[in-house]
Amino acid sequence: MAYFVDYFLHPRQKPEPMDVVIYGDGLTKAVLNLEDDIAAFTIRVANDPRTMNKLVIYRPAENVMSQSELVSLWERKTGRTLHRVYLPETEMVRLSQSKRTKPFKYLSRI
Repeated sequence: MAYFVDYFLHPRQKPEPMDVVIYGDGLTKAVLNLEDDIAAFTIRVANDPRTMNKLVIYRPAENVMSQSELVSLWERKTGRTLHRVYLPETEMVRLSQSKRTKPFKYLSRI
């Protein structure tokens, strides 16, 4: 999650950008977890005899959200309103198949 949020919202870039790219309609849900949390949970699971030969899924309900929900949370946290640039699925496919030597400005964000 930390990498995605950092790359998606650019919180460390100064000045912070006002545009954010939303892929598709922005409503697809994803599980967002901090890598350190996954590592700590994995160690606990590995040391717990109840989990031996079991499949363990780490998916806290509060970590399941869409890009639009994530942007809304960020706007509330920062008090700013971001300009949402929607990149349709057909355009993402077209860009991923292009043979450009210099990537389109959104291609690196796919």
